[in-house]
Amino acid sequence: MISSRRLAISALALAVLGALLPACHGPGNGGLVFDWNIWGYKGNTAYNPDVVSALVNTISAQDPKPQYIMLQEVCSNQLAQLAAQLPEYSSASYLQHPLGKPNCQSFGNAMFFLGNADSVSYGLYPVNPNYEQRGYVCNVATVGGRSDIKACSTHLDLDASSSAQATYMRTTVAPHIAAGDYNITPGHSGTAALNDYRNNGWTEATSGAGELSTSSTTDGGSRRDYIWFRAPFTADLLARITPRAESDHHTYEGWSST
Repeated sequence: MISSRRLAISALALAVLGALLPACHGPGNGGLVFDWNIWGYKGNTAYNPDVVSALVNTISAQDPKPQYIMLQEVCSNQLAQLAAQLPEYSSASYLQHPLGKPNCQSFGNAMFFLGNADSVSYGLYPVNPNYEQRGYVCNVATVGGRSDIKACSTHLDLDASSSAQATYMRTTVAPHIAAGDYNITPGHSGTAALNDYRNNGWTEATSGAGELSTSSTTDGGSRRDYIWFRAPFTADLLARITPRAESDHHTYEGWSST
């Protein structure tokens, strides 16, 4: 027989566990943002054959499904495969960087939205001669009862220009949700631009203590990927960062509440 005392302890343990886990908000409640730099052409040297099936299997296993899937370094044929295998999602992309490879004519940013988006936009950051053209893709859709919610997937440069690009995303593009490969490591060049997000009402989905967590999002042990929310959303306190064999970046999942 299980004593009432043991039942009480078990109930308390479940309550504590529930408080520690991120709340899973379904569509219409801010939802879940799933971000991943999928390394579609592995540093422009070799096509990544496994990442599409890995992503589809991951999304298919989730309940509830992510409201947004934000992706970087997506090859053109990977985008087509994902669109065919994720029929419940609408997609938007800006595949700017030409490669001309059989499996990767071009690559860039993409995003998938659970449902139908009302409008799509995209843009480029100023040309940096050290890198391929970097940019962003956004959509506007009805989320949480509001029809004007703008969300963007972006990929910034590696050097000092990433700071200006991060600021441009925050102040000029000005979405409610911004996610992607910012290429800014906390404590290094560009950190001030990220602090400006926090100081201007944005909250970060983080798996560490406090804002601008140093939790690694790459195989190299550095933090380069971010998910940001601003009103009417607030980031929940916990996020999930998962190392993956298919890419040099980890998958990054952030929850929000309205």
